[in-house]
Amino acid sequence: MKNKINIISFMFFLLLTGSAIAGFFGPKDKQAPIIKLNAQVTPDIVFMDKIVIDGQVEDENMIESLKINHIPVMYEIGNNIFFSYIAKLNVGENVLTIQAVDEAGNSAEKTIHITRKLPSQIQLSERLSIAVLPFKHEKIMPDAVSGFQDSLINALTKRNRFQIIERNQIDTILQEQQLSRTRLFDSQTASKLGRLVSARSVITGSIINSDNRIIITAQMIDVETSEVISQQEIWGGLNDPLSAGEMAEGLALKFHQGFPLVDGHIIEKQGGSIVVDIGQHVIKPDRRLIIFRGEPVIHPVTGENVGLDIQVLGHALVIQVQQKTAIARLIDCDEATLNLTDRVITE
Repeated sequence: MKNKINIISFMFFLLLTGSAIAGFFGPKDKQAPIIKLNAQVTPDIVFMDKIVIDGQVEDENMIESLKINHIPVMYEIGNNIFFSYIAKLNVGENVLTIQAVDEAGNSAEKTIHITRKLPSQIQLSERLSIAVLPFKHEKIMPDAVSGFQDSLINALTKRNRFQIIERNQIDTILQEQQLSRTRLFDSQTASKLGRLVSARSVITGSIINSDNRIIITAQMIDVETSEVISQQEIWGGLNDPLSAGEMAEGLALKFHQGFPLVDGHIIEKQGGSIVVDIGQHVIKPDRRLIIFRGEPVIHPVTGENVGLDIQVLGHALVIQVQQKTAIARLIDCDEATLNLTDRVITE
């Protein structure tokens, strides 16, 4: 009887100690990965057919999987992963789901809801004119830098958002003015070149190879003020699924996201300024507006409305943004000539 009790006690001891040992050596990590998005890539409303989703995922252990809408976007293993992904958008509501899983099986999920709208169109000649200048580079072959610049110009042109100054025109001015390419990162020199090619803004930046990761930073500089009005960054590894062309497209999309082609109406005039029904969710201060008037074009035979005859009335500079409205200072037009039925669109 005594031996039987000892056996039972021993088995109970093994059960307890076995559970303790399993708990000691077994997985303790119950913390899900943390997904952080770049604040500039989570707008509620966009006016383009693609958008760049980028950010990082952190975890105390290795991250095993990272997907956006079930598509893998992880190109390296670690506990701090940076990612960039170009998502195509349909007109209307789009749902993008980011899911990260660590090696312990813990998962995190973040969902983004983005509505794509179609803005009014206006002739490209009235859009914001931009010159793309040569980028500085470190540990990157010059031919690769030149190829990236060409890809960026092509990507910006295809977006049909900005009026892009031809590269050969920029190269000609550089030679005539004997401007050093190494000084073009300086905002004053960049602005000077921009004025010479009749651009309102210039884009310049740098390409750096850092620990097998390509980091591209770019600034859009206002030619009149020499101030940086937008700064964007995109990155990828040497084994990244994003090619150089895709990184150029991603950078072009980011600038587009910062300058959405959005339209609205004049709802009030107030002593040299106008109030428009465009709020803080889509526009920022120091953005330019084109003021225009659109008259319906009626087919003489069918009587069908076949479009708008657009007359550009002038421009305005946004000086204050509120939740649903913005105030813009008139630049080159008389307040008396404007009607409350006139419209605006971002330059």
